[in-house]
Amino acid sequence: MMRMVDGCSTSASGLALCAAALVLVIVSCWTTAQRWNGGRKVGPRTWPLIGAAIEQLANYDRMHDWLAEYLSNSPSIFVPMPFASYTYTTHPSNVEHILKTNFHNYPK
Repeated sequence: MMRMVDGCSTSASGLALCAAALVLVIVSCWTTAQRWNGGRKVGPRTWPLIGAAIEQLANYDRMHDWLAEYLSNSPSIFVPMPFASYTYTTHPSNVEHILKTNFHNYPK
């Protein structure tokens, strides 16, 4: 006899179907959020779990030029990576804040 738990059956195929549906919903929500914010976002394209690693690896041989292109469009960018995230800034007041005003608050 098969039991129903929250609309999903407890059989292996039912659980697999529920898992697939959950993954589909998560991917759909993420894609919608990316498209919604796509025109306002500054910085490299990011992906779930891997962040901007694909674009960073594609531009590995020209890393400084790649970052300079983004920073020419915006004074600060955020680059998420799988195990760390980086913020790059060229805005004078941000640089002063980091290097002079609150130097002790930032990792070196």
